[in-house]
Amino acid sequence: MIDEIKVSFIETVKKLEDRLRKETGDPNFSILDEAEGARVLYVALAGEHSIIPAAKIFNKAGENWTLSLFEASNYGYFTGQIDKANKIVERILKEARRLGVEVFGYSRVWTRV
Repeated sequence: MIDEIKVSFIETVKKLEDRLRKETGDPNFSILDEAEGARVLYVALAGEHSIIPAAKIFNKAGENWTLSLFEASNYGYFTGQIDKANKIVERILKEARRLGVEVFGYSRVWTRV
C-alpha cells in the first residue's frame, strides 16, 4: 500500500514539474524527490499549493533541494500532544539524516540536521 501511495505521489510531482517547466519557460526546472545529498529537504504540507511556491523559489534561487515524500501536517502540535509532535519531527529528522541534507523545513519550521 505504501509503495502505491509513493508511486502516485511521484507521478503527481512529475506532472507538476512538467507544468512548471511550461509555466516558467525553464526546461531544466525540477522537483526532485528523495534526492540524496541535497542541501535542503523541503517537507511540504499536503497538496500542490505548498509545493509549487517553494519549488519556484528554490529553483529561481539555484538552491540544491529535494522534496520529502512525507507531509508536514503535524497534528501533534495542533492538538497540544507534544509526545506525538516529537515523534513526527523525529521521523522527518531521520529522513533528513538518511538523505544527508544540511537543513530541513516545513511550514514555518526550519532546522539544521
